[in-house]
Amino acid sequence: MHFTKITVLAAAGLVAANNARDANPDTAEVLKAIHQSPPLITAVPRAPAAKRDLDDVIDSAQDIADDASTWADGAKSKAESALNDASTWADGAKSKVESAADDASTWADGAKSKVESAASDAASHISTAADAVETYLSTKAGAVETYLSTKGDSVETYYSTKAGAVETYISTKADAASSAVASASSAANDDDDNAAPSVRDSKAGIFAAVLALGATAFGFMLV
Repeated sequence: MHFTKITVLAAAGLVAANNARDANPDTAEVLKAIHQSPPLITAVPRAPAAKRDLDDVIDSAQDIADDASTWADGAKSKAESALNDASTWADGAKSKVESAADDASTWADGAKSKVESAASDAASHISTAADAVETYLSTKAGAVETYLSTKGDSVETYYSTKAGAVETYISTKADAASSAVASASSAANDDDDNAAPSVRDSKAGIFAAVLALGATAFGFMLV
């Protein structure tokens, strides 16, 4: 935009200079005479007013161009400075993001380690508790088994003793009955043959009575 302004101002200055030269016939004649006559310069000639105006326009245009160049250089410098600042900010932001990412990764690793440690501790506690329960139940089962075995042995001994006593009692009674039967049989040897069935019946009756007494005694012992 500034270059467009400079171009317009320069063109306007040139047009104004040309118009001023054409509008002043004296200046044209002077220039013609200068070109046609031999150079007889005795003093430094002074440029005509139109020439001075053109030089002023050119100088102004040059100053404007220099100002525009200076402004462009300043704008370029500012743009480069802004670009450098943006690059520095971007690098700082990148560094912060990377640092935050590293911190997040470190935190995640720490949290993972804590969870794994807690899980391991829980598994260890569960295993210990299971072992304790197993030991407790095994101990109780062994105690119950020992108790039942002891009671079974006691019951077996008790009834074995009772059975032996009954057996001894029955054997004693049977021996007594046998002796009585033998005595009766010896006394009946003098009788006739018709008395033999009576003796055998007497023996059977006595033996049945002995068995009945033994069973009764065994029943009382069990009670």
